[in-house]
Amino acid sequence: MESRSSSDLPLRRPSVSTHSSNDTSGVIGQQDGLTTSGPARRMSRMHRRLSSVIAPGMGPRYSLGPGAFRSHAMALAMLREKHAMKDMKKDNTYKMEPDQDQKFQVHKVQKVIEEVLEHHCEDERYESSSAGMLTRTLTDIIKARVKDLHFERHKIVVHVVVGAAMSQGFEMASRSLWNPAFDNYASATFSNNSIFAVATVYGIYFE
Repeated sequence: MESRSSSDLPLRRPSVSTHSSNDTSGVIGQQDGLTTSGPARRMSRMHRRLSSVIAPGMGPRYSLGPGAFRSHAMALAMLREKHAMKDMKKDNTYKMEPDQDQKFQVHKVQKVIEEVLEHHCEDERYESSSAGMLTRTLTDIIKARVKDLHFERHKIVVHVVVGAAMSQGFEMASRSLWNPAFDNYASATFSNNSIFAVATVYGIYFE
């Protein structure tokens, strides 16, 4: 058996071919030590650095093509524009009260509540397993319908209670801290032989 130490092995240097032509459009930059040209090698290193850039909210890019820089620049520009819009502040209007035609109108809101409760609860039977879903559904529908009335600069709060109708007494009360000149509420109830529902909508004016 013959053994050779590492010092006996001939040293080989990686061969690097050079091109006298300045046209590097057909040369693909690769890792150091492989056949490439000077400008292409610099471009390859730039592509590798760009491929490691990860913009917030984006995954890593593995493409090393010529469009890598352009794609990252576009992504970063979109992110900057998104954050700029989020941080945009509107000037105060200094309006301390709503316009006359934009005040919270109780009779319109009450009509909406009555229509929604009657339509969605008329044939409903009380089931404890589905009462929570029914409550959320009524809340979302009433809130969407009231927002369609376009009470500008009003915070809309909807509260719905659903229970089993068993000939029992039921009382509900609420207390709020608001401006009685502009803030108001509307309420309506519905009941059949199996279920009852009470819905209240609060309209609070805010700047």
